[in-house]
Amino acid sequence: ALMRAGRTRRRAAAAWLLRMTLALGCAMSVQAAAAADEAVAGEAEMEAKAEPTLEDAMPTAFDSYHMVFLMRAANPPALDADAASDLQRRHLLHLRDLYDRGLSLVAGPFSAEADEPMRGIVLFPGHFSVDDVRRHAEADPAVQAGRLRVEVRTWWTPAGQVRWPDDALAARSADAAAGGDIGGAASDDPPPRR
Repeated sequence: ALMRAGRTRRRAAAAWLLRMTLALGCAMSVQAAAAADEAVAGEAEMEAKAEPTLEDAMPTAFDSYHMVFLMRAANPPALDADAASDLQRRHLLHLRDLYDRGLSLVAGPFSAEADEPMRGIVLFPGHFSVDDVRRHAEADPAVQAGRLRVEVRTWWTPAGQVRWPDDALAARSADAAAGGDIGGAASDDPPPRR
């Protein structure tokens, strides 16, 4: 009877060991299959994330703006405090008028840095002509007085990347262009590829 009990325990242990081996083998097979599936999915994902070509990276449509840089004049005339204050007031009124009439989108000074020639910027929508933008910028009393000079650059951005907080802002400038405040139209040609 003792021998039978030992054989029964050995058989039960062997059966248990066989069940555990099969269970472990199945679990390992499931894990291996899952790992293989992940590897295939990872390869497909890497193929999908292949390095974009220059053609893929180039925008297909552009928006344009004219940036007017207000630069310190090389030899500005000396002004007494009252004349300088009056000129600054008229300069700010001119910038406000451009904005109020829907001609400019935004204007403002750069931080005051010693020996910095750039004093401020005025941004115009790109549908205005460069000549008319320059004409309005040069009508600034500070430019007329020889304290500032202007540089105009056209800035191209991928279409839709610059968003203005007030959609009426863009509509206002389009209305101004249609009303003839600023004539001409900017080129519809995108910037040249380099």
